[in-house]
Amino acid sequence: MRVAGRTDVGKQRAANEDSILMLPEFGLVCVADGMGGHRGGRVASQMVTTELARIIRETGHGLNGEELADALVEINERIHEMGSRTEELHAMGSTCVAASLQGNQLYLAHVGDSRCYLSRNGQGQRLTSDHRAIQPMIDQGALSESESRQHPLRNVLTRSVGVEPHIEVELQTRELEPGDRLLLCSDGLSDLVDQDEILGLLEQDRPLQELAEELVRLANEAGGTDNISVVLVEHLPGGEA
Repeated sequence: MRVAGRTDVGKQRAANEDSILMLPEFGLVCVADGMGGHRGGRVASQMVTTELARIIRETGHGLNGEELADALVEINERIHEMGSRTEELHAMGSTCVAASLQGNQLYLAHVGDSRCYLSRNGQGQRLTSDHRAIQPMIDQGALSESESRQHPLRNVLTRSVGVEPHIEVELQTRELEPGDRLLLCSDGLSDLVDQDEILGLLEQDRPLQELAEELVRLANEAGGTDNISVVLVEHLPGGEA
C-alpha cells in the first residue's frame, strides 16, 4: 500500500483538534476528529491515534475486523475514564474512521462523522454513513446533503469515541482490487467540498501526497471553517511497497 496524509488547522480555528495515523507496515490508517474544547478535543483525538498505534504494535501484526473494533472499544473506555476524572477534559470525545488492509481485505471501522471514500477504476463511492442526528432525515430524502450543512443539528453526533462508557463501532469488510484508492477524512473536508469534487479528484492519476495537499487547499478555499485532515491509501498488487 502507498499512503499519504495531511492535517491542517484551517482558517478559523485557533488549534488543530484532529489527529491522523499512518502505519503502512501494519496496513493501518486512521483519522480522528476531537471535540470537547481545544484541550479536550486534542487530547481525545491524540488518544485515539496513539492508543491504536500502541495496541497494534503490542499485537505485532495487522488487525482484522474484530480486533480493530475491540481496539476502539478499549480506547473508548480509556478516553471516557480520563474525561470522567479530569474536570477540564469532561465530556471530551472524538470521531474515528480507521482502515486496516490485510492482503486484499479491507476492514473499515468508524464512529461519528469522519468519512471514508473508495475510488475504483474511475468510479467513486462513499463507504461510510455519518453518525449524526440529522442522518435519518438525509437517508429518507427529507434533507439534502447541501441543506444538511446549514441545519442547526448538523454537528450533533449520535456516536463518538470517549463520551459514553460504552461504544458501538460500525464495521464493514470489503474485498479490494489492485489500484483501489481510499480517502479517509474529517468533516473539515466533507462539510465544505462537494462529494463529486472529492471523488473526481481522488480518481485523478496524481501522486497521493499531491492529492492530499489539493484536498486541504480546496477546503481552505471554501472557508476553512474547521480543522481539515485527510489520509489517502492506494492498494497495490502483490504487497508492493
